[in-house]
Amino acid sequence: MKKNILSLVFSLFLILLFLRCKAEVGMGDWQCITPGNNTIDNYSGDGISLFLSNGKNYKKLEKLQRWYFYKGYIVGIQANSYFIANEKTLRVDSFNSKKQWIEFRIQQKIDPKLWPRWYTTQWTYYEDLGFYLFTWFFISIPLALVFATLIFVAIRFEKLRIRRPATLLVYFTIAIALIIYLFERFPQSV
Repeated sequence: MKKNILSLVFSLFLILLFLRCKAEVGMGDWQCITPGNNTIDNYSGDGISLFLSNGKNYKKLEKLQRWYFYKGYIVGIQANSYFIANEKTLRVDSFNSKKQWIEFRIQQKIDPKLWPRWYTTQWTYYEDLGFYLFTWFFISIPLALVFATLIFVAIRFEKLRIRRPATLLVYFTIAIALIIYLFERFPQSV
């Protein structure tokens, strides 16, 4: 009887531990830290908001639709206008016309040369990984077992030779996870 009660209490503790981060605000709410240590979130219920702060002053932009990060700037589109926000100086330039916005980006050299990584929602998911693995355990546990089996086969029978199928799958899975992790940690455009 004591074992059952202790198991139940321990299970409830684990559930509360994983759900703690989701219960603070809500299941659909999120907050991300920008490369310049500012925040973007959807807590207001009125769309996505950007909070620029340097410790003394702050500015808030609301109803963000799309944005990207480049060289200390956040460049984006709001509900009725375009904006360019300097994360260090908190200067926000707003534009009513797309043409003026693009010309200003070109003048200030804040137009990515290779790849503008546009965002419309949160760009980090690894912070919530424990929650997702726990709530989708009926999928994550079998996948983890398959991956563990692949690792065992790759090491034991294939000796981690690259041209073997299990080894290729293991390397490919690890490479994809690493790439996604790095993209989340470095959301800047190139």
